[in-house]
Amino acid sequence: MNDAFSPLERLARGLLLVFILIWSVAPILFIVSSSFKRQVDIFVYPPRVVFAPTFDNYIKLVSQWQDFFTSMGNSLIVAIGATVLAGLVSFFGGLCLFALPQPLHRVERGLHDRGARPAADRSSRCRCSRSRTGSGSAIRICC
Repeated sequence: MNDAFSPLERLARGLLLVFILIWSVAPILFIVSSSFKRQVDIFVYPPRVVFAPTFDNYIKLVSQWQDFFTSMGNSLIVAIGATVLAGLVSFFGGLCLFALPQPLHRVERGLHDRGARPAADRSSRCRCSRSRTGSGSAIRICC
C-alpha cells in the first residue's frame, strides 16, 4: 500500500473494503445456499445457516422443465451479446472523445492557477502552429 496513509487510514480503508465485499457477496451466497435447502427450510425465520443440503430442487427443475438448459443458453447469449455491444459502443464513444478535435481542448488547463490571463485576452495575438516531433508526426500547439 501507499506509505502516505497512516495505519489508522489503512485500517479504515480495509474495513470499508471488507464491508463492501460482504454487502455485495452475501445476498448471492444466501440465494445459492437456499437452492440447496428443502422447501420448508427456505422460508424459516430466522434463516438457518446450518442445514442438510439436498439436490432435490435441481432434480425437480430438470425433470419438470426440460427446456431449462435451452432457456438458460438463450439468456446467456443475450447477456453476452448485450455486454459486447455495450463495450463496443463505449469503446468507440471514448475513441471519438479522445481522437477528434474538441473545442474545449483550447481552454488553458492549469494556467489560471499560475495567474495567466484568460484566453479571451490573448486570442487576438495567438495563432495555432504545428511543430514536428522526432517521429515525423505533427503536434498542434495553440496558445
